[in-house]
Amino acid sequence: MKRIFKLIRELVKSDEVSHPTASVVSVPFPCLYGVPIYEHLSEVSRLKRENRNEEALDLAMACAKAMADAARSGNGPVMEHYVIETTIIQTKLKRYEEVIATIDGWFALGLEPGRLDDHVSLQKRLAKARESLARSRGEDTTQYTQAWREYVAEEKRIKAEAAAGRIKITGVRSGQVSVGGEIPGGRNSHSIYTTPPSQLAKPVFVAVDFETANREGTSACQVALVKVANGQVVDRYVSYLKPPSGSGRFEFTHLHGISRKDVADAPTWQEIASTVAEFCAGVPVYAHNAQFDRGVWQKLDARYGTVNLPPDFFCSYRTARNVMPGLEDYKLPTVAAHCIPEYRLNHHQADSDAEACGLIIAALQRHAGLR
Repeated sequence: MKRIFKLIRELVKSDEVSHPTASVVSVPFPCLYGVPIYEHLSEVSRLKRENRNEEALDLAMACAKAMADAARSGNGPVMEHYVIETTIIQTKLKRYEEVIATIDGWFALGLEPGRLDDHVSLQKRLAKARESLARSRGEDTTQYTQAWREYVAEEKRIKAEAAAGRIKITGVRSGQVSVGGEIPGGRNSHSIYTTPPSQLAKPVFVAVDFETANREGTSACQVALVKVANGQVVDRYVSYLKPPSGSGRFEFTHLHGISRKDVADAPTWQEIASTVAEFCAGVPVYAHNAQFDRGVWQKLDARYGTVNLPPDFFCSYRTARNVMPGLEDYKLPTVAAHCIPEYRLNHHQADSDAEACGLIIAALQRHAGLR
């Protein structure tokens, strides 16, 4: 288990390829041990046939990491089938927590999918792993089973439409739309954070923003929640957070102004988790760059054993890009200036960022004619 979490930390935090023979800076395709990673796939298959699954897993993980490092640095394509191969072996070994960590860690990198079908396959496998883990713990599996079924159906539909020439499954980018304005692949296809119209139309929702002390998700030092109803802010919850032991290095004080002294007497995530869950109960939750904030939430839940991550978690960045194309960029200050020019954003202050996110979604609802 330590091995997979070490790999994920390296994927998220490192800007270099850690294995000296896996560097891909000077070659057009990611390499491992001096050869392109695709040449290792036959060896992975052989090791699996011989039931040498630990060795197969090590090699698959190394290939996935080489691919991710190259993709992050712009020296190689995004090829999620290497991540899929890793999770296939982990699933065979019934290491469901490792499957979840692998896929969540990959999604946290925020790389654009190379193939729509591979991306949906990963989402399907994530739902199945969560279902299997919940079942092994004697917990309710209903939401995970339903999500898995939806992704299975979505995967079949994508392949059928691709075969008929109606959609393109390679080179998908988050803002891509097809004739009629539908996102290729439908709900949660190329991004698990794009808001479907049925959710965007909901009049009540919550916007969230986390600030972290450093690059570790568990180092969250502030959380802000803003509830919006019919376009108006109706409730707020803001709290400093005390990071757990080992995660308290304050590297980002220059951005948000929060220091170790500010959180010395603050509650931990575990102490406020029930309040947060009650605040968000039954409504969609949005964040600007939801991959980051949802990732922080997941890591806090994993660290403290809490289970309150909202099932409907969407991204105002991606939603704005889909509903309102053509902006210079979709960073929070840019979208706020366009959608809510009267709002004075205090960027990197959790309460201000969360409020801006909520008001942006309200503006997008109006722009889309949903309110």
